[in-house]
Amino acid sequence: MIMNQTSNESNEQPLAPLMAELHQRATEQGIPFHASVFDQSGQAVIQTVWHFPEQAALGAQRCLPPLDMAEVIAQEHVKRALEVAASGGHNVLLIGAPGAGKRFLARMLPSLLTNQDGVPLPLRTPHHTIEYADFVGQPAHPGEMCFAHGGVLFLRHLPAFAPEILAALTQAVEERSVTMGRETEMTRFPARFVLVASMEPCPCGFYGDPIRECECTAEAIIAYQLRIKGAVRACFDLYVEVPCLRLDQYEHSRRTRESSTAIRARVAVARAIQERRFAGLPIACNVEMRGTEIAQFCEMDSSAQRLWKAAMQQLHLSIHEGQRLVKLARTIADLADSQLILANHVAEAIQYRPRRP
Repeated sequence: MIMNQTSNESNEQPLAPLMAELHQRATEQGIPFHASVFDQSGQAVIQTVWHFPEQAALGAQRCLPPLDMAEVIAQEHVKRALEVAASGGHNVLLIGAPGAGKRFLARMLPSLLTNQDGVPLPLRTPHHTIEYADFVGQPAHPGEMCFAHGGVLFLRHLPAFAPEILAALTQAVEERSVTMGRETEMTRFPARFVLVASMEPCPCGFYGDPIRECECTAEAIIAYQLRIKGAVRACFDLYVEVPCLRLDQYEHSRRTRESSTAIRARVAVARAIQERRFAGLPIACNVEMRGTEIAQFCEMDSSAQRLWKAAMQQLHLSIHEGQRLVKLARTIADLADSQLILANHVAEAIQYRPRRP
């Protein structure tokens, strides 16, 4: 949905070229397009329904084909984290040394998500050198975040992205949309996506590695990790460490591994629970709940409440961080088909908390 508002008389005419260009771009890509004009409170409102995100992203050049979880050796905790992320629409940050498989695992996420026709959702993978205008977009020229709408946005080497791009990302994650233009003529594109990003633990990539020695100073490590702080850090519900595969893990990996189809079935059940829960509300999944919905739909038993309160105090969590923890526990409970959030659901959610530098 694109809402474009301007004054009733002076600014209505300049919108015509924009609407014509939108129509032309949609026609070239075979995308359904509809536009209407109506008055509201003395203003001319152009409302454009342009179903570009999912269809355009599926055929875009940087849309990579999904892989299958059966191809992943070991890394069971990462697979579980991706399952939780897919089930509740949560954003996930993968942290590990070069060669640990972060990019390979991130590309698995779309295989756990499908649209109503059963087609895997799009995956957008912009490079960290991307220009701001290409990432965010301009009126009539949606950016990468818009094309990831309804699918997955993967940002590799997250700290390498420009600060202004990370700032725009945090706003889009919060608002589920991208707004462009001047105050008198704003254009809003939808941008509901699951965000998955990756980064190394330090500039050289080997901080904490049991085999390879880190060459970075303590100051360099802290400065690198602090590039992802504040609002950017708050974008992610799951922080997952991805260790390098050991030889013994590889040798014991010949057993049958669970496929994306099997995991996707569990994700679909959890999503169906949320669809029934939020029927009639403008909420698609658990991650979109606010305070009112959290109080209504996230009931915990007594042991879960005690554990959550202990985590709030010992980890020095803010109210907002505590709510994110509850939403994550709600998704884990949905995967277990549990109406109540239990202590083990909260415990697993705590395990996805980040380690602060």
